[in-house]
Amino acid sequence: MKRECQVCSAPASFTCQNCAQTHYCDRNHQKEDWPKHKLRCAPILVAHNETLGRHLIAARPLRQGELLLRERPLVAGPRVGSTPVCVSCYRTLPGPRPRLCGRCGGAWVCGAPCEGGAHASECAALRGRNVAVNAQWVLPLRCYLGVKGLKTDPEPDTRWQDVLGLETHEKERRGSVRWSVIQRFVVQELQEAGVISNDAELMHKLCSIIDVNSFEIRGPENASGRAERLKGIYLKASLMSHSCVPNTHLAVSNDFQLVLRAAVPVEKGEIISFNYTGPIKSTTERQDMLSEEKYFLCRCERCLDPTELGTHMNSLNCPACHKDGILTKHETEWTCSNCSKTLKDDVVRTTIFEARRVLDTLDLQNQRALEAVLARFSRTFHPNHAIMIDLKQMLIERYRSNLLVEVKPCKKLLRKKIELCRQILPVIRLIEPGISRLRGLTLYAFHLSIVLLGNREFEAREITRKELISKLEEAEAFLKEAVFHLSYEPKDSPEGILFQQAETALKCLQETITEYQEDERAQEHRNKGIRRGKRR
Repeated sequence: MKRECQVCSAPASFTCQNCAQTHYCDRNHQKEDWPKHKLRCAPILVAHNETLGRHLIAARPLRQGELLLRERPLVAGPRVGSTPVCVSCYRTLPGPRPRLCGRCGGAWVCGAPCEGGAHASECAALRGRNVAVNAQWVLPLRCYLGVKGLKTDPEPDTRWQDVLGLETHEKERRGSVRWSVIQRFVVQELQEAGVISNDAELMHKLCSIIDVNSFEIRGPENASGRAERLKGIYLKASLMSHSCVPNTHLAVSNDFQLVLRAAVPVEKGEIISFNYTGPIKSTTERQDMLSEEKYFLCRCERCLDPTELGTHMNSLNCPACHKDGILTKHETEWTCSNCSKTLKDDVVRTTIFEARRVLDTLDLQNQRALEAVLARFSRTFHPNHAIMIDLKQMLIERYRSNLLVEVKPCKKLLRKKIELCRQILPVIRLIEPGISRLRGLTLYAFHLSIVLLGNREFEAREITRKELISKLEEAEAFLKEAVFHLSYEPKDSPEGILFQQAETALKCLQETITEYQEDERAQEHRNKGIRRGKRR
């Protein structure tokens, strides 16, 4: 295919090395075009097929960790079920009676400075209407006003036209429970307030676009450290396909900038994917979430494998032959690998649903309660079932909190925490094989417990210095891996801050290991001298 210069249309001999899509006749024209080209230059491009519709693919081979996309949300706002947050800065508001905006009289704000900003558009639309803002319709209303502005604003933001082109699955949604909720708590309330009139269909479409395409993002912490989850629409990132074993790592900074990187090496033309459900969910749960919220069923390698890539995150213990047999799903039944006993799918779904309900109501501060539930669930679920992994993560966090308040960390708790980390890390490695936030956090917790336990055991003379060095070197290897994974997190995020702490901890740990090694060599030298003296 003939390549033409982007600037002058002459035959091209140079290609942009980043996107591999734009060509130039010489370096001068490439430099001349850069101010325009950099706005759209990325190593990923939009493709289309009948199955996926519009989606992203790699424009060239991608290296692990390579930057694919930086994007700010076109619009953001509170999610459904949000606790009271300021509609401008999104900080969680204290007390049962948050302050109301002095201009529109209906929106929750921190103070006068927050009566503008992100709240400005709906503030103007709500003035004089005497309506209390419902968090459920803040984001839909912002989208509605943006779309209406295409016709009314002197200089409209044309990106809203792109929003209207995003996937909706409106046919599947119509008549569903979600459609009825939107009708009652968004469309009807806004109609009663006089904010929208005959635009019910448009509002339903926009709510569909939000549900199908938005990303959940972490809001800023308030003075007490609380933060609420928000929703944001990122136009290009929303084109990513779903996979339960994704090839990208996605992070969002405190100012809501989304950064997308290749989690693993990606071949040219390969589909760019992200996990819409989160990694710690069983196939049963993921398929339900995708069907109910995104209106499709996943056919990735993890979902098609009854053992979930050998992790057994969707497997149960057989009630007939107990732990000798493992129940995995085949079509509409679950079959034991040992005695061939079968269970109906609805029985297993009920079991999983009830277990999740128990997890949702657990007191996360109660270590004994968490341990009791883990012991009880271990009779039903495979040790690696997603519910068990979730429980083990809860316990790791609980042990961490309990250990922080102790002057001398309890060896029993440290051993428990280490054992749980050893159990869940192999699972995480399989479901997130590349750059992984979850792996980074778990590895950091793992290394710290090994160091603390080794020091306690050495102080108590339960292990030798050589054995301590071996433990510290194991911890060093885990910490190095944690640093690698956490290095891709935004610097202002909790994980980014932990990365900085991990780098410092790694340097200190390496110095400590060197000191112990020198002491060990000196001791060996002294021992040799003593032995030679005795022989004389």
